[in-house]
Amino acid sequence: MTDTEFDEWLEGYKRAYPETAVWLNGLDATKTGEKTTRKDDMLRTWKFALADIGKDEARKVTAEMVLGNSPSVPGFERERTATIVRQNALEARRRDYKPEPDQEPIPSAATLNGGVSLAGLLRQMTGTEGLTAEQKAEMLARAFPAASRDKRDWHKCKLCHDTGKVDVWHPDYVLKVMEHGLGKVKTRYSSVCACTCGEGYPFRTRKTNPLVEFTPLNHCLCLFGDVTDMKNLEELLDWIQNRKERFVKERGDPLLAAYNTEEF
Repeated sequence: MTDTEFDEWLEGYKRAYPETAVWLNGLDATKTGEKTTRKDDMLRTWKFALADIGKDEARKVTAEMVLGNSPSVPGFERERTATIVRQNALEARRRDYKPEPDQEPIPSAATLNGGVSLAGLLRQMTGTEGLTAEQKAEMLARAFPAASRDKRDWHKCKLCHDTGKVDVWHPDYVLKVMEHGLGKVKTRYSSVCACTCGEGYPFRTRKTNPLVEFTPLNHCLCLFGDVTDMKNLEELLDWIQNRKERFVKERGDPLLAAYNTEEF
C-alpha cells in the first residue's frame, strides 16, 4: 500500500470508527500546548505494518470488522489498529487461497501415435535393452508433448516451489551487515521463513517452533540458502539500500519473479 492508498484507507476507517480519529488527534494534545510528533510517529508505524497489504484488502477488512465477521480493534489497543487489520487481511488471504492449475498439466494417461498406451510404451522400453536412460526419457518426452520438461512449471507457488518454506538471509546477519558492512562480518548464515501460500500454512501455525511468515519488507531472499553465491550477496546489499523503494511501492513483485527466470 502506497502512502496515498494508506491515506485513502485511513479516511474510510475513521468514518467507520470515528473514535479512532479522536484518539489520533489526542496523541498530540499536551497540557502545555507544545507540539508533539506522536501522531505522525503512530501513522508512520501503521504505514509500515500495512506496506504489503493492498488498499482493497484493507477496505474489505474494515467492512468485515464493521459487520462483525472479523475481529475488531479493542478500545484499549487502538495503537495496534494496523497490526490487527494486517492480521485479518492475511487470514483472509489464507482462507481464500486457491492454487492455480498447472499451465501445462502432466497427463495421468494418454494415447500415443498408433494407439499405443502409456503402459504399452513402458513395456516396450523395458524390453529394449539397448536404450540408455536419456533415450528412454526422450521417448517419453516425444510421446507426451503436453507434459512440460521444465520442472519450474510443475510448481504452483513460484516463491517456495510448493515446499512451504522460503530461504532468506538471517535477520541477525542482516543487522550486522547494516551496522558493520559486508566485509567486516566474517560468518554468513541464512534462515527460512514460512511462505504465504497454502503450503506454508502448517509451518506458520504449528505449535512447536512455528516459522515466521515471509514478508518482502522484512526479509531478503537468499536463493537456495547459498550464502557464498555472489548474486545472493549482491541481492542483500541492494535490499539493504533500496528495500523501501522496492517493497513499499512495488510490493516485491519484481524480486519474486526472479524465482521463475531462466537463471534459476
